[in-house]
Amino acid sequence: MRNFLAYSLQRLGTDYVDIYRPARLDPDVPIEETVGAIAEMVEAGHVRAIGLSEVGSETMRRAAAVHPIADLQIEYSLMSRSIEADILPTARELGIGITAYGVLSRGPISETILNGPLAAGD
Repeated sequence: MRNFLAYSLQRLGTDYVDIYRPARLDPDVPIEETVGAIAEMVEAGHVRAIGLSEVGSETMRRAAAVHPIADLQIEYSLMSRSIEADILPTARELGIGITAYGVLSRGPISETILNGPLAAGD
């Protein structure tokens, strides 16, 4: 994690990032280790807040037990509302914000549907 952050800071020409959110977690590395490594970067002043991407409630709880989590990036739209059952209530309980993606349902409720057929499975 430290090497990835150092490279990012160098490319960006800055000393810190506002939020550091691993895009996908390594299933072989416990979330506690990943968040702990980022927490060290918070303490060093290189990261202001920690975010997560595409994790469930249990993982959010385990991560938040190590360091406060500011944000969870996850798909959420009119057609993809499964986070409402468990993930969204857990995020609210833990004070974790949601950064939703796919909010236009990947096209069906935007102009895309007017310009062509849906892909198989959509």
